[in-house]
Amino acid sequence: MLDLKYLFRDHPADWNEPPEDIELRLESERGTMLTILQTPGGSGKHPLVLINHGFPGTDPLEDAANSFRRIGFAVLSYHYHGCFGSSGKYSLSGVLRDAKEMLAFCRNPENQEKYGIDGENILLFGQSLGGFVTLQTAADCDFVRGAVAAAPFDFGRMYKLSLKDPDKHAVLYRTVEDYLPWVNADKEEFFQELEREYEKFDVSSKAEDLAKRNIHIITGDRDPVAPADVHGKYIYDRIEEQGKGLASYQTFPTSHVFPDCRCAMIGAAAGKLIEYAKKAASEKTGCSR
Repeated sequence: MLDLKYLFRDHPADWNEPPEDIELRLESERGTMLTILQTPGGSGKHPLVLINHGFPGTDPLEDAANSFRRIGFAVLSYHYHGCFGSSGKYSLSGVLRDAKEMLAFCRNPENQEKYGIDGENILLFGQSLGGFVTLQTAADCDFVRGAVAAAPFDFGRMYKLSLKDPDKHAVLYRTVEDYLPWVNADKEEFFQELEREYEKFDVSSKAEDLAKRNIHIITGDRDPVAPADVHGKYIYDRIEEQGKGLASYQTFPTSHVFPDCRCAMIGAAAGKLIEYAKKAASEKTGCSR
């Protein structure tokens, strides 16, 4: 059962079916991806949150993952190919493919049975680059029941703006250059991909698809990396123009990683994830309560 009161409190364990941290090495043609599945314990299958962390070198969202597990979610965290021990090359198209590979793992009936995953109740959470991955993936995957993106960085839109705005060009290139040493990627190849594919990487261009999903966007109003008017709030406004009414938005008086509003941000995300998970469960059973 999902229960928000355990967000920042220890949840009593069911020692007949205790919580587990399960380390997994998932193999593909691109190599090994290191992941960890945190199960909440207890019987039955649990709704799952897939965690998409930011550009390597930033917060891997362990605090959010542990909080979501305490309130009753199974939580799957992973490292994109080319970073933090996962093999292969790192690229924007690669991280988007990685997220879909993780979803395929969650939707595999054998894995659902083995790990207690409710494959019909999968949600997404990500911050910064992870917010980019979260929104792109939600747009492309209609089976995702809901998604929360914190301080999403819209790479495609930012690149397009950087072509005419020297300030945005400087922010984009400085941001990427600061974090590329953390990953297995060539700077020239990274920017060549962005130049070729920036239309595909433009999150705001997927507003029509995002308007069909349960989406919540959180920003910091003092964010120098992904200012809301260029990224998160801009994306939300484009979704709202579609007139579907499923998206929501909030902002906190803080910067990119929510350093002084961290608990508030995680709490807001958790509340939305529970809302979306319960909505999905009611739709599955045909019960409106």
